[in-house]
Amino acid sequence: MPNPAVHFGLIASGDAVARSGQDRDEIAAREGVIAFEMEGAGVWDNFPCVVIKGVCDYADSHKNKDWQKYAAATAAACMKAFLEQWVVLDEALPGSGQSVNLPLGSPFEEPAHLNRPITSGQLQSYLDSLEFSRMNARLQSIKKAYGTTCMWLLEQSEYRDWLNPSKTLEHNGFLWIKGKPGTGKSTMMKHALMHARDEMRGATVISFFFNAKGEILEKSTMGMYRSLLFQLLTEIPEAQNQFDSSTQQENSDRYEWDIEELKDILVSTIKSLGGHHICCFIDALDECDEDQVRDMVDFLEELGGVAVASGIRLNICLSSRHYPHISMEKCVQLNMEDQPGHHQDIEKYVNSKLKSGHGKRIDEIKAEILSRASGVFLWVVLVVQMLNKAYDHGQMHTLRRRPREIPDELNHLFTNILTGNDQNKEELVLCLQWMLYSQRPLRMAELYFAIRSGLDPTELTEWNQDEITEEDMERFILSCSRGLTEPTKGKDRTVKFIHESVRDFLLRDGLVKFTSDLEENIAGSSHERLKQCCHNYIKNIDISQHVPLKVPLPRASSEARSLRQSLCEQFPFLEYAVHNMLHHSDIAESHGISQKRLLESFYLGDDADSGLTILTTLQNLFKRHEINR
Repeated sequence: MPNPAVHFGLIASGDAVARSGQDRDEIAAREGVIAFEMEGAGVWDNFPCVVIKGVCDYADSHKNKDWQKYAAATAAACMKAFLEQWVVLDEALPGSGQSVNLPLGSPFEEPAHLNRPITSGQLQSYLDSLEFSRMNARLQSIKKAYGTTCMWLLEQSEYRDWLNPSKTLEHNGFLWIKGKPGTGKSTMMKHALMHARDEMRGATVISFFFNAKGEILEKSTMGMYRSLLFQLLTEIPEAQNQFDSSTQQENSDRYEWDIEELKDILVSTIKSLGGHHICCFIDALDECDEDQVRDMVDFLEELGGVAVASGIRLNICLSSRHYPHISMEKCVQLNMEDQPGHHQDIEKYVNSKLKSGHGKRIDEIKAEILSRASGVFLWVVLVVQMLNKAYDHGQMHTLRRRPREIPDELNHLFTNILTGNDQNKEELVLCLQWMLYSQRPLRMAELYFAIRSGLDPTELTEWNQDEITEEDMERFILSCSRGLTEPTKGKDRTVKFIHESVRDFLLRDGLVKFTSDLEENIAGSSHERLKQCCHNYIKNIDISQHVPLKVPLPRASSEARSLRQSLCEQFPFLEYAVHNMLHHSDIAESHGISQKRLLESFYLGDDADSGLTILTTLQNLFKRHEINR
């Protein structure tokens, strides 16, 4: 029921079920009631009351328990909305001997003491309860941008569009900066924040930088809301009238905030700031719990809509890694590693900071660093430090191999990414096994169905591009790899690691750190797993509508080429599986894993239904050239 109805009227309360339909109709007609219920029976005899009910039964003769939870939730929501509009009167009304409660908008005037301004002491108590000690700890720990790096952002069209009031309706005031781990997003955000504070005349600039290694408030949206609200209220004193005497909690020296209450106050505060320009920077969303961030993004979208509708200029800049992927309906998005200015910053840094002498060898080392950087600024900084240290120690003979080593800081970064949570661990391991041990780089669709073949082989069908787009596949693989992979640019769009140091880290010892099952025979177990995926795909897809298995197929002809192309479009992983299943099987066996069951499976079934016949038919079809002997 997407649009539940709310009915207002008299409700008859009784201490027994009115089972007679005739009696119910008579009472309803005589008393003008719209419903019957039992829970409120006798209450009206003692004091006036309001009954709010969610309907799921009809007079006990038509019960539907499936709707009970829904009805209860609906009634609770109505009750909450009702109470938000209710005013408590402590004094008796004229001519009355008792105190009563009245909803807002009643004909009686509200008492003057209600919602009266709070004292300065109470206000300070609220502000103190919003503030916490390490509110700015992460921001303060980030080094300033080196030299003239990061300046390109301020001239970027995406950044200018974000701040252009005439384009607010296109993005609702949101800019989202995304990048690989280690690209320097936090440094960029700090630079943008400092520039906004210095150059945005008349704007109120607030910020929050999440910190996964910090205390609970540093890495939660509760801490973010408290921090942003504290900054707003201290920067704009007239906004402090959002607090009144009704906010006070009894028997408490320090206010305990609820996250929904903080959201409500933020909304009302923003609404009250007509004529103000608010600019907000929120960094490292990926360092907060994913569910909290999704809820936060939904709220911020609502807040942006409120600001636009109220004519208030609100600009919010977010930054995060590409994983986890979270959608926002309206925003300007900027990917760090795609920006020429970012790569120029890396080149500036290398040329300026690398102090390992001069000459052709150093120029070649600089060129190698730049070619291997892949936009990961952190890797560049760490490698330059290693080279300078080696040079200072006279280890000139080691300079060539230093860029191929993995700095300890990157080891910690990759370990934290992989061990951050145990969700979808099987998908993660299988995805990384394919990235490490596939015979060749896999295209997006190939890798998608390769992983699916290991996770849910019985659900394999031909690829319906209307139901599953390449964008869907890209998000799936991003999620499976926890942001450690990315598609290449170009026609084939194969999938690669975000930096070659990821592969080196995983092959050295990274993969076994979070999956003990592979510890003793990681290469053999991985090739066995990939062989199973290939076998699952060949065995479970239905190609009978596309390939006449009982008829000899032409090889290396235009007819075969057309049929091969059609199969590859409908079943993207099939060609790889056919060509490489035995390759993975051979390597698994060389590592001591028996392939007896695979061989037996080839001979199950008769004629065209046997695994061997299907495999042979497909191998012949996927041969690109006829071999002349």
